[in-house]
Amino acid sequence: MANKVKFDVPNVFIKLFHSNGSVEEEVVHNGVTQSGIQEVIKLIGAIGTTEAFKYMQIGSGTTAFSSTQTALVSEIESTTATVSIGTTSFSGDTLVLVGTFGFSTTYSVTESGVFNAATGGVMLARTTFGVKNVAKGDTLQFTWRIQA
Repeated sequence: MANKVKFDVPNVFIKLFHSNGSVEEEVVHNGVTQSGIQEVIKLIGAIGTTEAFKYMQIGSGTTAFSSTQTALVSEIESTTATVSIGTTSFSGDTLVLVGTFGFSTTYSVTESGVFNAATGGVMLARTTFGVKNVAKGDTLQFTWRIQA
C-alpha cells in the first residue's frame, strides 16, 4: 500500500492561554480544499510561482467545511507561522506549523485556516471548532501537523 498524505486526522491542536493563567485545549480535524491540493501539486513540480503554505488566519465563521471553499467565512486576522519538520511515524514525515495570535480586544473565534499568503492567497486547509472567546491579553495558539 502506498503512503498517503494524511490531512483528515486529528491534526489541529488549539491552546487558548487566558490572561488570568487558565488554559483551554482542543484537538480537531481539518479539511483540505481542492485549490489547496492544486497548489501542493504545483509546489511538488516547481510549476509557476506558488508560495509555501506558512500563514494562518482565524475567523468567526461557523459554516461547515466544503472542499470548494477558498477563504475563511469571516476572517479576523492573520499571522506568519513558525514552520518545522517533525516526526509522527518516521523521522521527517510531518510538517508542523505553529501560529500564535495575541489580542487587544474581544473576539469569538470559531475557524482557522492555512494559507500561502498573509492576505488573499490559496487556502490549503480549514477547520472549525468550539467557540474560543478571547479577550485583551489572551493568546490563541494553533499547531497544525500535516503528515506524509
